[in-house]
Amino acid sequence: MAIDYIENNKRMNELFKEWEQNKEFEKDGEIYFVRDGIADVETWKNTKVKVLFLLKEMNHNGERQRNTDLRHFLSQEEESATGSVKGRGKTWNNITRWYNALIDPNLAFVNVQYIDGDRRLSDLRHIAAINCKKSPGEATSNDDKIRSAFDKNNGDNYEYICEEIKLLGPLDYIVCCGNPTFECINKILGKLYGEANWKKYEATSGKVRFSCIKADGCPTIIDAYHPQARTSAKDMFEVISKIAKNEVKEVSF
Repeated sequence: MAIDYIENNKRMNELFKEWEQNKEFEKDGEIYFVRDGIADVETWKNTKVKVLFLLKEMNHNGERQRNTDLRHFLSQEEESATGSVKGRGKTWNNITRWYNALIDPNLAFVNVQYIDGDRRLSDLRHIAAINCKKSPGEATSNDDKIRSAFDKNNGDNYEYICEEIKLLGPLDYIVCCGNPTFECINKILGKLYGEANWKKYEATSGKVRFSCIKADGCPTIIDAYHPQARTSAKDMFEVISKIAKNEVKEVSF
């Protein structure tokens, strides 16, 4: 049965309306909640390899915190409250590279070594991106607050984040972008995918080593560095390529 992504996106917006009423997102009578998900639904519908990038939180302060939507940031050329990905290469260049490695594992790094704003905007319309924590953060993340969003004892947030991921439809990859995002997704695997038989693998390039977990009928979940990690962009790209080509070795949990 075909998935109605337009209808799912409407349901996601309704979910956000309900979710953002939690008191933790209110400050001085304003709502400080970051919406996210599929960057561009029409593009996503026709994207063969579906990739979710799981991020920590959106970092910004003051007036720019209100009414933020990561989907607009990723898909629109004109600037929203937080700008456009067209003008933001620091994090998003590596995410663009990793997406290309997953859809074309034989692509050479030289083809993505230099990423301009038009390339980011064009490629990232194909992805989904979700923040673990929906309230905006500071320059330095509080990992305990990020973990708490996936805690069963944390009120409705646990249920909401699970429902949001389900509304994306079947995924091929979930790329966890820096600690503690992989830890977070592990807390909800049972609710998302039942009693799957997960196995752990590793791939390396140079000094970069990423692990991933795989199970039949489930997306490959990659435990990657933060996209701004101070290490070789080429090595990170090539590790992602190796995972996509299944050039990995099985390791114990």
